[in-house]
Amino acid sequence: MRATFCLVAALSATLAQAASPARERPPVRVGMIVSCGQQLDAAAARAFERETERLMDPAGVVLEWRAIPRSNFDESFDRVVVVDCRPPAQPPAARTALAITHISNGQVLPFVRLDIGAVSGMLGSTRQSELPRALARVAAHELHHVLTGSTVHDSTGITKPVFSRSDLLSGSFCLSTAAAARLRASLYPAAPLAASAGEE
Repeated sequence: MRATFCLVAALSATLAQAASPARERPPVRVGMIVSCGQQLDAAAARAFERETERLMDPAGVVLEWRAIPRSNFDESFDRVVVVDCRPPAQPPAARTALAITHISNGQVLPFVRLDIGAVSGMLGSTRQSELPRALARVAAHELHHVLTGSTVHDSTGITKPVFSRSDLLSGSFCLSTAAAARLRASLYPAAPLAASAGEE
């Protein structure tokens, strides 16, 4: 537990589009299908959602939250991630991860399990008011894996391989520059050139 002016008009327009930052393109809509049962009350769930949105904002991602079983499965999104917050079957002493993203045959799947009990336990009884923010940091870590399709970690920020208690409680803990760039590259791949330099 991340424009130049050319002589050829068509090429110039394409390069300008490819060089534009992710925020200037249509945002990637990610449907967050969540099952938390009674693990979070309404206020805590909303705070968790808002903080996760804030953490993912630098990548140009718009998270749209839907609860199981109230989700309208006729909706469409650019990407869909299923988040299960229900308590794992293992006893607390046997659980070592704050969250798990499922992988099959080397492929990262859009299925995430957040262990609210493990995160709560790491915070301690005196810091439970900060549980939504801590959960959002764990969720953003797993979203990075899902949306990039990679198991890559960084040495700092949300995509560190291991979180400490201070990471969960720190006043400043966000996506590293490398992680945000990785997400943007995955979600907004560069447009192919309309013509090569020799095709005028």
